[in-house]
Amino acid sequence: MPPPPLAAREAVREQQFSDVWNNDLNDAFADIAPYYDRGNDIAALGLWGTFLNRFMRTVDLKPNQRVLDVCAGTNAIGIALLKREPTLEVHAMDRSAAMQEVGQKR
Repeated sequence: MPPPPLAAREAVREQQFSDVWNNDLNDAFADIAPYYDRGNDIAALGLWGTFLNRFMRTVDLKPNQRVLDVCAGTNAIGIALLKREPTLEVHAMDRSAAMQEVGQKR
């Protein structure tokens, strides 16, 4: 029997996980936010800075460009971009207000 159409599966998924997405997830990210960057470094076996630097070398920047960082977390990418090119206009957004608050303290 073939699986149900995509729309039907998404409706079921939304129903089953809506409480988690609307309530629990924000609380989880609020707890994680203060040590999120350290956790990334541990998960990357101490290579987070190397990964970030390699990624930054692939980005072609010009003065006064606008940048949109979606799912920005603690703004590591936006901050690194601004260090390279201070004239950028960086807009960062994340589902978690707590993550953005930690990023603004950098």
